[in-house]
Amino acid sequence: MAYNDASETQALFDALADPDCRDILRVLDEPLPAKEVASVCDLPQTSTYRKLE
Repeated sequence: MAYNDASETQALFDALADPDCRDILRVLDEPLPAKEVASVCDLPQTSTYRKLE
């Protein structure tokens, strides 16, 4: 179980280190469709879906 916690923690740090992920977090004050997030953040939809996942 500790491995899972460490894995999840690392995934969180990786996301926070990614400038695109930080931009996505900034625009998500309220729920938005992925397509709108991609548009607001000027990201390709495929990248946006992957980063939201």
